[in-house]
Amino acid sequence: EMLCDEHPNTIIKGLEKPVTVWKVLSQRDEPLQRNLLPFVGREAERAQFNSIIEAIPERGAGAAFILRGEPGIGKTRLATEWLVSARDLDFASHHVLVLDFGSAAGADPLRAIFRSLLGADKTEDAASLTHAANSLLKDADFGPDDEAFVYDLLGLPMSADAQDYYRAVENSTRNRRKIELVGRVLESKARLKPQILLIEDLHWANPLTLDLCANLTTRCSSCAALVLMTARIEGDPFDQSWRSATGNTPIYTIDLRPLTSSETRELAEISGVDQAEALATEIDKAGGNPLFLEMMIRSTADSQIDALSGNLRSMVQARIDRLEPV
Repeated sequence: EMLCDEHPNTIIKGLEKPVTVWKVLSQRDEPLQRNLLPFVGREAERAQFNSIIEAIPERGAGAAFILRGEPGIGKTRLATEWLVSARDLDFASHHVLVLDFGSAAGADPLRAIFRSLLGADKTEDAASLTHAANSLLKDADFGPDDEAFVYDLLGLPMSADAQDYYRAVENSTRNRRKIELVGRVLESKARLKPQILLIEDLHWANPLTLDLCANLTTRCSSCAALVLMTARIEGDPFDQSWRSATGNTPIYTIDLRPLTSSETRELAEISGVDQAEALATEIDKAGGNPLFLEMMIRSTADSQIDALSGNLRSMVQARIDRLEPV
């Protein structure tokens, strides 16, 4: 983890066998560090993504990707691989989650994306947030009418005049103005540096978040930006009505399939499972679902489960039960 990004493809020696480090992530990549298994398969999907994103900076026009699949099938794993590829092409990246059980104040997708675009997503310091707001409002693309919405999205106290203006606006208009503001900020930032936004788990999204995604997708047609969205097939929110609201932006929808039997075995073997052949039945039981396979590999590596459960829920529960109380 302490290696530098400047040394990709480094061979680490001194281990039982040499390991190639294809990409090293620093502390700023914390959301990406949760992917613990090596990446296997998805060659066609990666090739399609790379061919599109490589052309965005020159064309000055972007696209949108929708990754759909069952739980545990590898949507996040592939999406974060794509995020890393975009960073290698000097894209600024933004990553937010849609949660089904609420979120911290100011961390809903609308506010989270706005903060990330302004580079203020790592702070709650009022002075830093105020500085970010004032810097944006000094930009020629934004004006006094935006002040109330900028301050609201950053959770900052408004001036008396801004408060009066904000209260006089209907709630539906407020939401529309805030969505449009975030879209304009995306366009403004994309003129300086290509942008990629990853928005995960949109099967949990409310109408406001879906309207935001449609607006951002539309903006990509005229700026160097790409919006990458993930959702489960069950509860897929991207219906015809949503797609009709996205303008002329190209939208690529990919339904992730399970890993093939050979890919599943390869994943088990390069993950350090010495007894991969002994686990043949369990590997087949995973049915190409990477999350299920990961739980099997980890449970086997712990050497505390004599017989692997056939149920993913109970396997995860067994791992939780072995955690220290703290």
